[in-house]
Amino acid sequence: MTADNQCKFAGRTITVAASPGSLTDLYKQGLGQLFEQTTGGRINWVGQAPDAVLTQLIAGQGQSPTVDVDLDMYVPAVYQGEEAGVWESFDRARVPNAQDLPPQAFAGAGRGPATWFNLTGVCYNTDRFTSAGLAAPTWESLFDPKVRSIGFPQPASTRWNLTMVSLAAYYGTGVDNPQPVIDKLKQLGDRLTFYSATSEADQLVQSGDAWAVIHADGRCNGLTKSGAPVKLAPMNLDIDGRTYALMLSPTSPEIAKGTKNLDMAYALVNTLLTESALTPLITTLVYTPTVPAVLESLKDDTTVGPFLQTDVSALYSPDTATFREFMKKRQTWVDAWNRAFQ
Repeated sequence: MTADNQCKFAGRTITVAASPGSLTDLYKQGLGQLFEQTTGGRINWVGQAPDAVLTQLIAGQGQSPTVDVDLDMYVPAVYQGEEAGVWESFDRARVPNAQDLPPQAFAGAGRGPATWFNLTGVCYNTDRFTSAGLAAPTWESLFDPKVRSIGFPQPASTRWNLTMVSLAAYYGTGVDNPQPVIDKLKQLGDRLTFYSATSEADQLVQSGDAWAVIHADGRCNGLTKSGAPVKLAPMNLDIDGRTYALMLSPTSPEIAKGTKNLDMAYALVNTLLTESALTPLITTLVYTPTVPAVLESLKDDTTVGPFLQTDVSALYSPDTATFREFMKKRQTWVDAWNRAFQ
């Protein structure tokens, strides 16, 4: 409970980083106000992309970190920071509100608890599919030549890593040999359209320039909620005898190693994992929350409930060892990709 921290940090300030723009604004409105009211502390907000935060922390090792907490560090940057030794090993015992989270909410031992599940599926233009007489797609049905164009992330997109690891598992190739996955993608030929920024993916599917895009659930759900002719469809990847609807990668708040505000950092994350702090984020971003109580309170909300995933066991999450191994061999995958598509 945030009330347990009330007035402990009067006169103190913690520096907190989050991706710039609307996400930082949402954190300020929910988490920021609640934390400052209940703890007496103050937050110095830094609107900065996770990669930039990570670069600064690595460059400044041995000195006081430039930020105390990054709220939306993502895989693989989480593992890059871990290897570089810039994160505190997260002590879950110091965050009571993290005790009920499912295991998929953690990117590994010692990592912070995700606030929502970052899922990937097939975001498709309903007008294009309806006019062609096609049912909602899955990964396999995208190979039907009637699907005229498919948006796919490039290596510069954070979504590329999760997608390639998952397809490696789906095709049974492992992470040592990228060629079978690359060869399968090449079968799509000139129907493939590549994107780097999520805003590009939004535009591709919303306009119908791409009939379907491998895309984030929250971004696709947000477009649907706004009235755009798009919907999220499952990947339906058969892996080790199970069918997984979507691919899952946790977004992880991480505490900078060497922070002088370690107690405040843990209190901040504990506050983040509350209904008051999370609900404004979830109802705006339309991602599935990791906190069971928040999911329970929102699942019947007609504006967001239909978009939330109530069974995360049906989602494919590469195990930590596999993802870390992929990151070690990522350049081999990028080189194979560049030979095939550039």
